[in-house]
Amino acid sequence: MTTGAVLVKDALAKRFVTAPNEEPDADQIEFALRWLNRMLESWGAQKPLLYTITEETFTLTPSTASYSTALLTDGRPASVDYLFNRLSNVDYGCKLVDNQTYADVQYKPVDAVPEICYYNDGFPNGTFNFYPRPYAAFECHVSVRRVLTGTITATTDVALPPGYEAAIVDNLAVYYPFAVPASPDMKREAKNGKDVLKIANYEPLISKVAVRSNYSISNDFPYSGF
Repeated sequence: MTTGAVLVKDALAKRFVTAPNEEPDADQIEFALRWLNRMLESWGAQKPLLYTITEETFTLTPSTASYSTALLTDGRPASVDYLFNRLSNVDYGCKLVDNQTYADVQYKPVDAVPEICYYNDGFPNGTFNFYPRPYAAFECHVSVRRVLTGTITATTDVALPPGYEAAIVDNLAVYYPFAVPASPDMKREAKNGKDVLKIANYEPLISKVAVRSNYSISNDFPYSGF
């Protein structure tokens, strides 16, 4: 967890606008925050690149297997990292599985402690599908990623996945309009940091060749991405 003020202070120090042990004044922070938000807005225009991580909860209903993401505080997330279920202050692990694994469960109307969950990320709402169905009103805790939106202020708390904070600081240090140009090393570090984010968010598409109307094969060759 970090704040907008920490991000811009570190970027200013990296660009040698301020010394590492020097506190920027209010005007410098305000100006740097405007450039921070412009930079992040431009990143979002390229492709959703930045995410915040939050843990949200909703309540399970006995004998009910499926739940909409509309139950989450901010609705459908960009992705789901993990989840677990809590009952009487005891946490029960629940493994996220793919559609095929969930479909392979031959008899689903079983009430017990949920052991697996298939998350269908449909639009406009995703759906959590549990097996077994909950036998009691568990509290489901879900770690989700949401696209970083809105204006970051000096006091905004930002929870970022690994690698994101460094990429933001390194790129803001280069993006910040200062009289002294950014060094080649700064530019290289900024590019490397952003490349790490692109790789982390890369989702290859799979090339498929139709053999007949109801059958196709895949060579697992990614042909598109960043």
